[in-house]
Amino acid sequence: MAISIPSRQLYIDGEWREPVLKRRIPVVNPATEEIIGDIPAATSEDVELAVAAARRAFSKNRGRDWAALSGAARGKYLRAIAAKITERKPALAKLEAIDNGKPLDEAAWDRSLVMCILAKLRQPGPAGW
Repeated sequence: MAISIPSRQLYIDGEWREPVLKRRIPVVNPATEEIIGDIPAATSEDVELAVAAARRAFSKNRGRDWAALSGAARGKYLRAIAAKITERKPALAKLEAIDNGKPLDEAAWDRSLVMCILAKLRQPGPAGW
C-alpha cells in the first residue's frame, strides 16, 4: 500500500500551526516498520495556547451560538461531516490500515460505523437532537 500520512499541524485558535517547540513524532507502519509520516508533538505550551483560545471563544457568548441551534441546524453540520467522511472513505480507510496495521476491510468498516453513528445522531428523538 504505497500511501503516506499527510503532514499535519495543530489547529489552535482558528488556524493551523506548528507546535511551539517544532518537534514531530514519526508515524510507523506496524506491518513494515517503515516511517510513513510524522505528526506534531504538542507540549504543555501548545495545550495552554489551545485552552486559552477555547476560553476566549467560549467567553464571547458563553457558547450560546451552538446551544441555541435547533436540532435541524445541528443536523446540517452532522450531515456535512458524514458527507466528507463518505467522500474520503477509501483514502481514510487506507490511512487507518497503514497507521494501525489493521486489515483494509476492517478499516473501511470503521468509517462506515462512524457514518452510521452520525446518521443516528442527526435523527430527532432520544438518541439524536
